Amino acid sequence: MGPRANATSAEPIRQRVADRQATMEAAGWQFHTELRLDGRLPLIVGRLFRVAGQRGWFQFREARTMPDGRIEVDCFGPFRQDGTLNKAQVGAGAFRSFFGDRVTKVARRVATSERD
Repeated sequence: MGPRANATSAEPIRQRVADRQATMEAAGWQFHTELRLDGRLPLIVGRLFRVAGQRGWFQFREARTMPDGRIEVDCFGPFRQDGTLNKAQVGAGAFRSFFGDRVTKVARRVATSERD
């Protein structure tokens, strides 16, 4: 296992991410740190939500609107409803992406994860 990332080694990664986002924005993508879905509480960074067809709760990170209007939600999880990471579940602690129409339920409180 290599050494931990420091500010110097992380800078090229941040630059690649920023370049990729700028390219996507030029192609018509929109990036959101808050997402309002019809009839649900707004998804803000850290808020837990459920996804149709998936077990557990996921923590919102960001959302993207594609040029064709579809919404893609980036999240981390799955978690238990109390906000603790469900390590017994396969795929626990992974970054995931889902389409916005699969969000079924949004928790009222904003959780703080073990990763933060």
